[in-house]
Amino acid sequence: MIELPGFGAGSGAVGASHDEIRADMPGVVIAAHCNGGDAVRMGDKLLTIESMKLQVSLVAHRDAVIDKIHLATEASFERGALLISLVPAGSTPG
Repeated sequence: MIELPGFGAGSGAVGASHDEIRADMPGVVIAAHCNGGDAVRMGDKLLTIESMKLQVSLVAHRDAVIDKIHLATEASFERGALLISLVPAGSTPG
């Protein structure tokens, strides 16, 4: 399993706001390691996805609170899909 701290956090070709984690490539959600409302710290594992036959762990790129996980386990997604929305640490999700 590979952990990519910058994946989907605005560092890739697709881009994203600081409060969104988007897919840099198509894939499938294998597992969610957090829920809406959870506080996460930079480096915490958020999702495991499979893309191009590789399993990748997406990790938090900053301290935050999970606003929403937009896809269920086993859901497929396309490049650019919104995977997770964040709110600043200490905030209450909307």
